[in-house]
Amino acid sequence: MIFIGTAQQNDILKNYTPTGASNQTSSAEGISAHGPHVSTLLAERDYNRIIALKHLFEAASAISALPPAVLAAIASRESHCGLLLDKKGYGDNGNAYGICQIDKRAYPIHTGAPDSQCHLNQVATILFSNLNYIRQHHPNWSEAIQLQGAIAAYNVGCGNIKTVEGIDIGTTHNDYSNDVWARAQYYAGLCGV
Repeated sequence: MIFIGTAQQNDILKNYTPTGASNQTSSAEGISAHGPHVSTLLAERDYNRIIALKHLFEAASAISALPPAVLAAIASRESHCGLLLDKKGYGDNGNAYGICQIDKRAYPIHTGAPDSQCHLNQVATILFSNLNYIRQHHPNWSEAIQLQGAIAAYNVGCGNIKTVEGIDIGTTHNDYSNDVWARAQYYAGLCGV
């Protein structure tokens, strides 16, 4: 099996045990269970599409120092790495672009294909900006929880990340960062950590 990124790049993913996909996320995928094993199953479904773009996730990681497996996991969660996009590369009723679904109401959409380096670099830049915001506003959180907050903020906005216990409250299906983290562990080869 091929993994996204190096062990060193993804090392932080070992520092948190996610709850994984919620019942709502699982149900939307036609699965009657929930938890990290469901997130792993969903990540497995997207594996071939993700691995085809491995070099792009790793290059975007290099400009942001974020784990490349997290970027891959966001693509899995947002669009099944492009499977759910229309012919122009949009999802969310035409409001979000690319495999990582950048919301055009919140950010300018850069030119480039929905699975391009340009798109993934923009995603990495947004996520890194979120991380800096979370670090500034929650300096006492561990590095792993700060990253988890940045991931949740990708879905719901930085201002909504207020407590560790409520990190996913208000995200899609109230599980966004936990599901993404569990998928990222799969792409980093850390399942069962």
